[in-house]
Parts: sequence; C-alpha cells; structure tokens
Amino acid sequence: MSWARFAAMIITSSFIMFFLMYQLVYSIDHAHFSLNRLIASLLMGSIMTIIMLSFMWSMYKMKLLLNDIAQKGERSVAKPPSRSTRITPETQRKIEEALMLTSRHTTEIGTIWS
Repeated sequence: MSWARFAAMIITSSFIMFFLMYQLVYSIDHAHFSLNRLIASLLMGSIMTIIMLSFMWSMYKMKLLLNDIAQKGERSVAKPPSRSTRITPETQRKIEEALMLTSRHTTEIGTIWS
C-alpha cells in the first residue's frame, strides 16, 4: 500500500466519522455544524493513524527493503570499508573483561548444577 492510499484511507475514515456523529440528532432541523464534532473526528482520525502505523510499520519497512533490492540488486557492488585488525589497549581491556565475565558465569552455573 502506498502512502497516498494510506492518507486517502485516513481522510475518508475521518470524514465518515464526522457525519456518523450526527446519527443521534432527533430531527434534521437540529443538525448544525459543530466545531466539537469536527475536532473529535480529526482527533479520532489522528489516533487511528498512529495505531494503524504502529501495527503496520513492519510492512512498510519490508516494502522499502524490497524496493531497494529491486533497484540495486540483491548484493551491493560496492565493497564495505576494511577494518583495522590492530588491537588497541582499550580493545584488549574489553576482551579481557568479557573473558573474565564468561568464565565467572560458567563457574557460577557449574556450582549451581552440582
């Protein structure tokens, strides 16, 4: 679904909600324009937009991904930039911390199971 179709759906729903608010009017003589009804229908339309986008956002992201693949091909031609394999002192410290946490966690699990 395109964004224009989504917007048309929201506008149509808000328009219908505005006129459905007049269903409880006793007679046609009592039906007058009401700013409160207009604001309420616009508010309902905006809340409906937020809810629908929150439920359907993954579909829109997937469509963007599929369009990107269709335009550029499945794999990009450009190579990613190479990274340095040099280990800095900060990287060395992080590696040692990760190894110590892993060995400590493994030892704790071993004592729990025994």
